[in-house]
Amino acid sequence: MNPTSIFSKTGKGVQEAGGKTSHLSRADRAVLSATDGKTQMAELAIKFEKIMPDQFDALIAQLDMDGFIREVSSGAVQAVRKRAPQGPLQNRERRAGSFELSRALQTGGAQSGGRTLFNELSAQLVCNKGATQLRNISVSAG
Repeated sequence: MNPTSIFSKTGKGVQEAGGKTSHLSRADRAVLSATDGKTQMAELAIKFEKIMPDQFDALIAQLDMDGFIREVSSGAVQAVRKRAPQGPLQNRERRAGSFELSRALQTGGAQSGGRTLFNELSAQLVCNKGATQLRNISVSAG
């Protein structure tokens, strides 16, 4: 399991965590309840340090396989963000113009004007309970 992976509860998981069903043990349900779609698996493993690492990984895999949780981020976005260039490139981007993706999303593309340093941008947008994530981002510069 990737320690930077982030999982979120599915509908089945929400019902189980809320006590509407009782398919899991109390300990497994506690791990399920802590799975919030924001916390990395490494942080959850620390929170449940009494569970051996191999057992914790197996539990997460089983919850995923049984449909209680699903992976919403493999952690790749955080890694890319950490490696983003700083300094002079940012200034060059400001001079070249910008494109406000958030404004384009909020207005359904009606207010998406602007210039960018790239020719093509493609991504998968995932919306889950008010949280928006971009996945599989591909940018082509020209």
